[in-house]
Amino acid sequence: MVNVSIDITEQPIEVDIDIVPSLHEVVIEIDENGGGGGGVDPATQTEVNAGIITNKYVSPATFDGAQKWNSKFNQPSGTTSEYIRGDGSLATFPSIPTSGIPGGTATGTNTYALTIAGVTAYNVNDAYVVRFTNANTGACSLNINGLGAINISKNNVVPIVGGDIAAGQQFIAIYDGTNFQLIGVAPNQMFAFVTNADSVTITKGQVVYAFGAQGDRMSVKLANNSGDATSAKTIGVVFSTSIAANGTGYIITQGVIDGLNLGAFNPGDTLYLSNTNGQYTATKPYAPNHLVYVGIVERANAGNGQIYVRVQNGYEMDELHDVSAQNPNLNDGLFYNSVTALWTARAGTKSDVGLANVDNTSDANKPISTATQTALNAKENTITAGGSLQYFRGDKTFQNYLIVAADGALYTNTGNTTSNRVLSILIPANTYTANSIVYFQMLTTKTLTNGAYTVRTFIHTSAGVGGTQMSLTTTTGATQLLTRIERIFQVQVANGTGNGTRGLTGTTNAQTEVANAAWTVQTSVIDWTQTQYLNIFLQNASALDTTAINAVILYRF
Repeated sequence: MVNVSIDITEQPIEVDIDIVPSLHEVVIEIDENGGGGGGVDPATQTEVNAGIITNKYVSPATFDGAQKWNSKFNQPSGTTSEYIRGDGSLATFPSIPTSGIPGGTATGTNTYALTIAGVTAYNVNDAYVVRFTNANTGACSLNINGLGAINISKNNVVPIVGGDIAAGQQFIAIYDGTNFQLIGVAPNQMFAFVTNADSVTITKGQVVYAFGAQGDRMSVKLANNSGDATSAKTIGVVFSTSIAANGTGYIITQGVIDGLNLGAFNPGDTLYLSNTNGQYTATKPYAPNHLVYVGIVERANAGNGQIYVRVQNGYEMDELHDVSAQNPNLNDGLFYNSVTALWTARAGTKSDVGLANVDNTSDANKPISTATQTALNAKENTITAGGSLQYFRGDKTFQNYLIVAADGALYTNTGNTTSNRVLSILIPANTYTANSIVYFQMLTTKTLTNGAYTVRTFIHTSAGVGGTQMSLTTTTGATQLLTRIERIFQVQVANGTGNGTRGLTGTTNAQTEVANAAWTVQTSVIDWTQTQYLNIFLQNASALDTTAINAVILYRF
């Protein structure tokens, strides 16, 4: 027993305090015989109720009637499973599990929700056992007791991706103040924490290669397939949103990465390293570009595409384990050395092809088979050259091409009432031989109908002059604006002697002379063994007209 005297009035009040150590209980006895006085004002009932009793005398009756004392302590109305909170209200004690970590079964897909008794707030380091009813297909969140959806991550800050959670699978979820860290996720992704050694910021989805080391970690730069230095050590794809120059972040070396811009690709596309820094292409590259396989498109989307990353580097020829070709020379070949069991780069020799008598300098040492030699012997030794308008036929004779000349240009005669030469066509010597047929067609036009026009054709050894006028020069009427003209002649003697070249005589406006075979035949002396010209003249009856030759084709039969 400890006796304490407290002088709070004109007379001291004795307070006896019994301390029982084993029960940690304090018993306070107040001697009510103490009285007021001594100049201390008594506290009113209102002040006592409000707890404002500084430098006030409190009479026992006033203290006993205080509302706070009566309502909070003297007359509790709760049950044995309740406690009084700081605000004076009653609350039920939370359920404390006898063993294990609290948890439950989450429903939904990707946006999971579950109920756990007693959880009223998310506190840092709180842990829960969660069984997921459904597998996830992408990024996920977890909502406990409706307190709000919290993103789920793994490996500190790595978002969950499709397939990380299987239906019926259980994990431990720990709240870190921002995310629910999921413990026990299968390691279907591999990451590396790296330093960006490039001079520019690298961003999510860009392809990088191992450059060196910086800050006790691997450093990387943007990769491209244009050379061995920037492609051979391609290691992964940037996983962080961005990594500034000399900054640090994560790259993924194997596994799924999503949230990419893959609108230009299709699901299932194979992705290769591009010749543009950090990019990939679905077009397989070939030498001189280097082949590096990056991964495969799982989901093609303009803003949420997904790739399974699995980098595989191609190799140079001299990087193969059984090839020794580090310093090749021009025109070297690869030859197998049975002693070293290596393919070696060196210049080839005659013995390499198994024919010791092969010589690339002497025709006498280039053997051919008997059958090949027999076939060569059956061929023509020489072929005498023919004319420029001839071809060598299978019967070993030269034949003239069917079309001697063709001209589709426009040749006009405007405002001229005299015969005016508009076109000359070259006919090489010996184009026509005995019994050949000279056949040509023309298409003529006239713009107005002021008068008729005449088309005349001549054969001469010079261009632009007259000569031997071919039979049946054509005259067309004033209203004939389009005329197709055909002319046919027979070469009886190539040099022009004797009967020479025969055709119908006279002048007519008939466009086709076949219908006029009963007309008188005219013989012209034309030497086809020398170069000739077909000269075409136009003449208008009216100076107001424009006449034109639109097309001429000269044949040989």
